[in-house]
Amino acid sequence: MLLSIVGAFCSSQNSPTHLTIECDYKDQKHHFGTLYTCVSKRVHVTDPNTIINAVRGTHQSGKGDGDVEAIFFYNEGLQHIPQLQLDSIFPRLVAFRIEKTPIKTVGPEHFGTKTNFKFIHFDDNQIETVAQKTFYNMTNLEWLSIGGNRIRKLNDDSLRGLMNLKFFSASRNQIEVLGSSLFRDNTRLEEIHFYNNKIRMVGWKLVRLITGLKVARFDNNKCTNMILQNDSDISNKLTAEFSTKCAVDCQKTISATKKVVGSLKREEKKLKRQAKKIKREQQGMKMN
Repeated sequence: MLLSIVGAFCSSQNSPTHLTIECDYKDQKHHFGTLYTCVSKRVHVTDPNTIINAVRGTHQSGKGDGDVEAIFFYNEGLQHIPQLQLDSIFPRLVAFRIEKTPIKTVGPEHFGTKTNFKFIHFDDNQIETVAQKTFYNMTNLEWLSIGGNRIRKLNDDSLRGLMNLKFFSASRNQIEVLGSSLFRDNTRLEEIHFYNNKIRMVGWKLVRLITGLKVARFDNNKCTNMILQNDSDISNKLTAEFSTKCAVDCQKTISATKKVVGSLKREEKKLKRQAKKIKREQQGMKMN
């Protein structure tokens, strides 16, 4: 009897919270284009195991659920990213935007089997972690922005499987290191933005397989300040920059050089002290 009660309690604890959201439908201008959008500023999600599977709201004249292409959450009450189970309601949904919320983690569990997103915009939240293979099944994803958060590290598998990705931004974060394998599946990239981070080391092979880059911003970082656009040789120029200024081996060399210089300076001071001592002794001998 007791085991049955405990089992029922645990089951209820693990069961998802189902949520109905209120949509303000409009032709919303996004960074990736203007789309007919469900804008919801009144979503409160405190349970990480929350599923949105129903909506309310009045459509614009002549439009319905089948015209909705984007969903946009803009609310400080959104503490976790909810799972969207809206395929039967919004069959044309291709964009997911979250902004100005306290969410801290993004992982594959937040998207479930949703694979047809083309645009994801998670700028200006408080995201600290992007789990490995978060977007792995989203083979249609073309535009991904996670700028203006608190991300310190991107795993080499963070963008795994995104074969059609054309735009990526992780600007205005706290990233320090970029590994060579981050973009290994993203050879169709046209724009990458890493400006205003703290980047001090970059794997020199980071962009060598990306031949169609049109814009690359790495300005305001520790080891590089490059901005390149409308240049036919962006990939090679970045590779040269990373290999000379941001490479791991380069950083080790700089660190070793600093240690040698420090040692030489200490030795120089020691020799100066010895010279002064000898000079004083010589002067004393003359006086005697």
